[in-house]
Amino acid sequence: MEQMRLDQLEIQTRLDQLEAQLQAGSYSSQSAPWGTSPSPTQSPRAHVPPQSSSTRAAEGQRRTAEGQRRTAEGQRKTAEGQRKTPRERPSSVTKSGSNIVYVVFQGWTIGTMRTMDQVKASIADFRGFVFQGYPSVEDAERAYRVASKGGLTSTTSLPVGQLPVAIDMVPRSIRAPDLADARRMEGRALNDLWYVGYVTINPGVYPTWIECSMNSEWVVDGDWEKSASFEDASRAYVHAVGTKTTRVSYTPSEHGARQL
Repeated sequence: MEQMRLDQLEIQTRLDQLEAQLQAGSYSSQSAPWGTSPSPTQSPRAHVPPQSSSTRAAEGQRRTAEGQRRTAEGQRKTAEGQRKTPRERPSSVTKSGSNIVYVVFQGWTIGTMRTMDQVKASIADFRGFVFQGYPSVEDAERAYRVASKGGLTSTTSLPVGQLPVAIDMVPRSIRAPDLADARRMEGRALNDLWYVGYVTINPGVYPTWIECSMNSEWVVDGDWEKSASFEDASRAYVHAVGTKTTRVSYTPSEHGARQL
């Protein structure tokens, strides 16, 4: 009987010690009775005051911003992966014949010019310049007339954060039926190349350099290529669509993707 009272006294003493430790916040698994791990209900918890409505709103905004950031990061990585995907590219091509006259579409001075020295003087330090060489005066004058009519010429250096032309004025890419449309093909010279726009405002195939330039040169990640024929350009574009390496981009770029 005496031994039982001693055991009970020891137990009570241990319980008193645990209660004191709980009140002092110093309880740990090492102080649990008989070396056992404490249950969740035994762990002390600091008092957390209720959040105000403004605090909850701020926390909600923080989580929303974090979610948007992660979404944007995912989109960026997806786009990066698409750009790295192998793509069928047209073989290296060059224009046939020689250029005897030039057209400056966007520069300090615009129009037809006879020498490259004149061209260089008209585009020096001009942000967003566009020019092209032509095999005949007739081709050059026609190309300039068509571009002017379409609002694609300018003597104003391109401001940072702005596209060369308004979105609704950017030329559309063409399809096979357009080849028979004389008005649609009017600005094309006899020795013009074809241009494949992969990451542009209006992805697709363009019959002239000025149309490709307005679509791709001053947008973020702008990507385009030259091709010798409409058929080659179309095949390359269809392949790009199939491999998801073409997309719309109309955010102004700080640096043009000059690839002349």
